[in-house]
Amino acid sequence: MVKCAIIVPPSGGAVDVTPPIVKESFPPNYSSFFKDNKIRIFFNEYVQLKDYTNQITISPIPENDPDYSLKGKSIQVEFKEKLKDSITYTINFGNSIVDYTAGNIFSDYKFVFSTSNHIDTSEIRGKIVDAFTLKPIEKCFAMIYKLNVDSIPIKEKPLYFAKTDKSGLFEISNIRNGKYKIFALIDANSNYLYDLPNESIAFIDTLVVSNFMIKQKFIIDTTQLKNDSISKGNYIKDSIKFKQDSLFADSINRRNTYKLFMFQEKDTVQQLLKASLSDNIKLTFIFKQSVKNLQINPLNVKFDSLWKIEERNPTNDTIIYWLLNPKSDSLILQVVDAGKILDTAELRITKQKSILGKGTPVIPKVTFKTNIGSGGFDYYKSLILYSPTPIMQYDFSQIKLMVKKDSIQDTLKFAIHFLDTINKKLQIDYKWLESKDYTLLIPKGTFYDVNKNKNDTILIPFKTKTFNDYGTIQINVTLPDTLEKVNYIVQLMNDKENVLIERPIIQSQKIKFDFVNPGKYLIKVIRDSNGNGKWDTGNYMKKIQAEKVYYYHTSIIVKAGWDITDQEVDLNKIANP
Repeated sequence: MVKCAIIVPPSGGAVDVTPPIVKESFPPNYSSFFKDNKIRIFFNEYVQLKDYTNQITISPIPENDPDYSLKGKSIQVEFKEKLKDSITYTINFGNSIVDYTAGNIFSDYKFVFSTSNHIDTSEIRGKIVDAFTLKPIEKCFAMIYKLNVDSIPIKEKPLYFAKTDKSGLFEISNIRNGKYKIFALIDANSNYLYDLPNESIAFIDTLVVSNFMIKQKFIIDTTQLKNDSISKGNYIKDSIKFKQDSLFADSINRRNTYKLFMFQEKDTVQQLLKASLSDNIKLTFIFKQSVKNLQINPLNVKFDSLWKIEERNPTNDTIIYWLLNPKSDSLILQVVDAGKILDTAELRITKQKSILGKGTPVIPKVTFKTNIGSGGFDYYKSLILYSPTPIMQYDFSQIKLMVKKDSIQDTLKFAIHFLDTINKKLQIDYKWLESKDYTLLIPKGTFYDVNKNKNDTILIPFKTKTFNDYGTIQINVTLPDTLEKVNYIVQLMNDKENVLIERPIIQSQKIKFDFVNPGKYLIKVIRDSNGNGKWDTGNYMKKIQAEKVYYYHTSIIVKAGWDITDQEVDLNKIANP
C-alpha cells in the first residue's frame, strides 16, 4: 500500500530532465544491526512511486508486503513483521522512483541493510535466455535456495532472488558466500513458486558458487537525520557503506557467470481448448495435446455412418470434421479422448449471409491458392493448388496447361493428382523451362466441394524464374566430438526465423542449399538428443534440459547469382549468448 499527499509544484522554468537524487536516508544505506521496522529515504525533490507493486523487489522476501508511503520529499518503507535475524536485505526499487514534476526515473536504486553485524558481500550473476530462440528473457526471477532439494522451487519461496533486465542479465547481490541451488521462473501468479503448468522455468543441474562482489572497501557513514521523528537507534555507529565507485569497479570478481536456458515443460494433461463450427460444415476441435483416441459423441442428433470427412494437422492436436449432411440447426457433442470425457460442446448452425444486406444468399465458390511467389514461379518445383474445402467431384480432363510460344498458346501434357486423402491439395507435375509464360485453365464446374459448391472459370498465369535468379549457400558443419553418435538438425531460416529447409546429420559434413532466393538467412542447429527429428523441451523433475540449439554468429546475405561458400559452422566455437 502506498500513501501520499497532493503536492502542487510551481509552474514555468526550464525543462527538468534530471532524475531525483538521494540526499540521505535513515538508516544509512548499507547499515548493519538493523532492528527497526521502518526505512526512510530523503530526496532533493518531491517524488512519487509508479507501478511499485511490479517494480520493487525485496530479497529475502518478507512474509507480508510492506507499506510504502510518501512524506514530503521522502519515501518510507514500513515492514509489517519482524525481519529475519543475521541476514542482509536488498530493496531494489527498479524504475518505481520518479520525480513529481517531470516523471524523470531514478533507475535501479538499491537500499541494502543487515540485521547482523555485517553486510554480506557475495553475489551470483548470470543470464537467462529462451532455450529455443536464445533470446534474452526480461523480468523473470532468478531464485536461489540453500537447500539442494528438487522439490523446493515447488514448495518454498527462494532465500534470495533478483529480476532480469532487458538483456536477460541478473545480479543476486549482498548474499552470504557459499553454494546455492539456482532456479529461474516466469511467475504467472506472483507467488514465487513453480506451481502452474504454463510457467516457464530454467535450472542448473549442479549447485552454483557465489563470488565476492568487491574487495573490502568500506567507509563509515555517520550521516544523521535532523528533525525526524523516527528513532535513530544505537546502530548508527556500526553502519557501513560501500564507496560509490567501488560497487562496479574492476575489483568485481566475475569468474562464475551462469547461463540458464528457459523452457516451458510439456503439459501432459489433455484439454479441449476450443470447439467451433464455421460455414455450417466445418467443425473444428483444438486440443492442448495430440489426441490419442478421439471420439465425438452426438447427444441431440443421430448421424449416419458416413457423416464426416476427417482432417488432422501434422501435430494431431487440431481435428477438423467436414460435415456431409447436417441434420439439425444445433449440435451438442460430447468430446472424449483416450476414454476420458473432456468437455461437451454446444454449437449452432447459422444461416448463410446475404449479399449487401439483401435477401439473396451468398453462393460460395471453389477457389484455389497456389505456391507461385510474387517474383515468379520456382521452375524446379511442382505446381501446388490448395483448396480451402475438400473436393468431392472433379474432372481432371477439363484442365489445360498452356505455354506462350511466340504469340501462340501451346497446350501441354502434364500429370496431376491429389496429395492428401481429403482432396484439398493438388499437385501438377511438368518439366518447366526457365523464363517461360505458362497459363493453367480450370473451366467452370471442374471441381465440386463438400458443400456442393463449384468453381467458376479459373485462369492462373505465371512465369518461371531463371537459374540466375537464385543464389546458393554452402556451409561446413563441424559437430562436437562425442563417444556416441548424436543426431543434429541443421535449419536454414529466413530473417523472421521461419524454417525453410531442414537437414538431419549425424557427422560433420558440408551442406549445400540450392535455389536460394535473394534475402537474409540464418543458420540454426538443434542437438536432437532423442533422435525424434524435432526440438524437445525439458523436464525439471526428471533433470532433463531442453535440447541445445546453436545459431551461426551472423546472418547470411544472398543475392541473385551469388554462391556463398565455405561458411564455417563449428559448434565447438559457437558460444551461446
